[in-house]
Amino acid sequence: MNREIKFRAWLEGKHEGLSFTKPTMDYDVVLSKNGHWCDVESGWDIQGEYESIPIMQFTGLQDKNGKDIYEGDIVRYYNKYSKLFYTHQVMWDNKWPAFGLFEQGNEWCKEIDWVKISEIEVIGNIYENPELLTN
Repeated sequence: MNREIKFRAWLEGKHEGLSFTKPTMDYDVVLSKNGHWCDVESGWDIQGEYESIPIMQFTGLQDKNGKDIYEGDIVRYYNKYSKLFYTHQVMWDNKWPAFGLFEQGNEWCKEIDWVKISEIEVIGNIYENPELLTN
């Protein structure tokens, strides 16, 4: 199975002389050869490298509702053994070179494959819904 490589960017505030008045998630992102944001087709009609704009990579997976799962997403799943819902942030884990599920205030991560992907639901992301990680 080939994984589609795509990225999104959180556009908010000021970045290297560029200013966004309305925060938005841009799903039409192309990376430059240096790995910085270089959007050539967005409705913003902006081109250039902006190191301070947060970039999130698609994991290649979809949640139980068919929604793409990106780095920075907040996901929830139900553990039938503990009978509890768990909420985690999707992040890249350099120790295991893989995407993982991180708990708030915890450096330890669960590999996504520890949880059945068919049970994971994207409920937000760290930029638009940070409060989901504190509840």
